[in-house]
Amino acid sequence: MAGAAAKKALKAKSQLSKTINPALLGVNLFYYTIRLFLRYSTSTKWHFVAPFLCGLVYGSTYSMAIESSTAPPGSLPEYSLDILILTLSTQALAAFSDKAWLLLLLIPTFTAYKAITLFVNRPKPTTAEAEDSSTTTGKAKKQKVIKQRRGR
Repeated sequence: MAGAAAKKALKAKSQLSKTINPALLGVNLFYYTIRLFLRYSTSTKWHFVAPFLCGLVYGSTYSMAIESSTAPPGSLPEYSLDILILTLSTQALAAFSDKAWLLLLLIPTFTAYKAITLFVNRPKPTTAEAEDSSTTTGKAKKQKVIKQRRGR
């Protein structure tokens, strides 16, 4: 059974890899063709640097994004896949407008949101827990009384 699960995970990873690789190639060719070839007169040095910076993002998130096909929902590999897809979308839209790069600000915004909710939604200790863990609660007292009655 374990071998079947491993084969299934490997197949899911290879399927995701077969989907992501052409998308990476296609978006980069699209950006180079539109922004750096057809719209060369409006390109600045940052338009030539941007694909390399996106390449750093792709390189740092690719391996974890492939792992997202077998990872549980809400895990770090799933977020890496989201970052990879967001960067692909941003680079494709940036071929037409410089304002598209602002989409990448969603990454630190979401990170701040998750950090804030982590600290805000922490369970607060109750007064009974804060006083002493050796004292029994109401339910524990009832169970203790029931055990004493049965023992008589």
